[in-house]
Amino acid sequence: MCAAELLRALELPADAVATSAEWGVAKPDHRFFARVIEMAPFRAEEILYVGDHRDHDILPARAAGLRAALIRRGPWGRGGTCGPKIRPSLTRRTGG
Repeated sequence: MCAAELLRALELPADAVATSAEWGVAKPDHRFFARVIEMAPFRAEEILYVGDHRDHDILPARAAGLRAALIRRGPWGRGGTCGPKIRPSLTRRTGG
């Protein structure tokens, strides 16, 4: 099962799930983010793009005009990357 199928099987409260593998374009290619904007029935600034990599997801999504949320998981979620830090614009904590 591919990543998109796994994400869709979770039945997340999302309007759409898209992966670069399905569209045949590797992130951070701007064409991926342009296609996200094209498929959504919203303006770019109304779309929340969720990703787990600062350089491949968050920074290019913001550059395309999307709102972006970073999921801290895997090797990318443990820090250790060079370059500018991601400044949270919205933080939500769950659980105790």
